[in-house]
Amino acid sequence: MAAMDADSRFGAILKLPEDDTKIIVPALETLINDEPNHARAHTLLAMVLVAEDKSNAQRATSLARKAVTLRPSRTLPLLGLARVLVVCSEKPDENKELVETLEKIVELEQKGGASLVEALFYLVVKCTPPRAKLDDKSRLWYAQLAEQEKVTPKQHFELGSFFRKRDVELCKKHLQAVHAAHAADGGHADIAAKSTFWLNTIGDESQGRVERCPGEYVLGLYSTFAAKFDKLLVDSLKYQTPVLLRRVVEQERTGFESALDLGCGTGLSGLEFKGLLRPGAPFVGLDLSPQMLQKARERREPCYSLLVESDVETLPKEVTGVGPFDLITACDVLVYLGDLQEVMKRVVENKTEGGLFCFSVELMAEEGAEGGGRAGGYMCCDTGRFTHKRSYVEQMAADSGLRVVRCEDTVIRQNRGKDVHGLLFVLS
Repeated sequence: MAAMDADSRFGAILKLPEDDTKIIVPALETLINDEPNHARAHTLLAMVLVAEDKSNAQRATSLARKAVTLRPSRTLPLLGLARVLVVCSEKPDENKELVETLEKIVELEQKGGASLVEALFYLVVKCTPPRAKLDDKSRLWYAQLAEQEKVTPKQHFELGSFFRKRDVELCKKHLQAVHAAHAADGGHADIAAKSTFWLNTIGDESQGRVERCPGEYVLGLYSTFAAKFDKLLVDSLKYQTPVLLRRVVEQERTGFESALDLGCGTGLSGLEFKGLLRPGAPFVGLDLSPQMLQKARERREPCYSLLVESDVETLPKEVTGVGPFDLITACDVLVYLGDLQEVMKRVVENKTEGGLFCFSVELMAEEGAEGGGRAGGYMCCDTGRFTHKRSYVEQMAADSGLRVVRCEDTVIRQNRGKDVHGLLFVLS
């Protein structure tokens, strides 16, 4: 009767809202205290704790291991342990316990099903070294996974991302599978949209052409690298756009009355442009990533008088009540947009009469490139960024009522050890 009562209590906990951890955690802790051999309670508490905060990793791992000890030949505790180890491991491919746990699940679930698919998926995506080609063992895992019918759209998407720089055809296969699922039931629209973007990066526009990078992708990219952003850009990528763009702008004028830095990041660009403003002039930094904004706040030499969390294309008219602005900057920002029409419109709304808009784009050759948006004026590349033709940018500026004051062709950074050419524009 006690076991039945414990299972009933566990069933009631499962019915609670998933995000209500303040109730779920103590309820599971009480259940485990009363029934210390309840394996499923250990597994669920482990997964809830690690999902809530990775700092709970040690306790979550201990709980998950206890569940496996209680039910060593059952798939659910093993899968729970694997999920915890995937989240907690900085280098899953080097975690021997994770690999052995997943292989045990594969051994137990030979008849197929969601648990087998998840185990094989983790073995391929998480247990293959980053950027490495598949070795014999990984190829065997993938061959088994490819035979399964219950691969979810989300798993297909992650497999597509995994293969993007390893095998273009397999990348296409999995990203197209997301679209097939979307077409079949109308669901997974968000994943399908992201799949379209990544298909574009490998030259496949069969599901449509993208006009910008997904905001979620840009946010995740910069939030992840915020802590080491400056060192990565300056030391590894030889990033010098703020320095170069400042030199171009100061040839026109200095002593700006106010400024807005679009995509300000950690403030690398702010440090350069601050010297072009008159003393005490308002300088607003705007960025999509709260982590990047926090790094800008923590600078020993503060650049900005105000920091705003916003997307450049949803920039409100007269942002923050400080504008309009005498100078608007965008260093290495428009590379995440293909179509520049909307951002040009927003700049015009927030710029003073006679004020300057300076920015960089990565250069797309005027001739020889096929495809691309707006009659071939820009293209999504395998870097996950856009390149633009000079003629396209000039046309977008003219359409928005802006005049090109200066434009210089220069090397703005490096990628994989090679120079990346870009254009530095100043518009009025």
